[in-house]
Amino acid sequence: MPQRATDLATTMRFFLNPKAGFIAKSFMLLAVLYVIMPLDFVPDVAVVVGWIDDLIALLGAGTGLLLALRRYQRKQGAELEARQPAYVAPNVVETQGTEVR
Repeated sequence: MPQRATDLATTMRFFLNPKAGFIAKSFMLLAVLYVIMPLDFVPDVAVVVGWIDDLIALLGAGTGLLLALRRYQRKQGAELEARQPAYVAPNVVETQGTEVR
């Protein structure tokens, strides 16, 4: 469960970050609008065939969004690791240059 909470938080940061995956987020929005709009390449009157193009649009945009989200997660993980110190000895207290005994 904690992993899902982390993934959800990362996903929310991805969507709220204006620099992250603009093209993937735009394609997902356009795909949702395409499904909602009454104008399609194949009209929804042709029941099964009309739905297939909507499904393909959503799957394509969803796949692109997931790939962009994974790249964002890897980038965020790398930035987090870069901020952490490489090694801190056990039982050693980090101080501001004063010796503690």
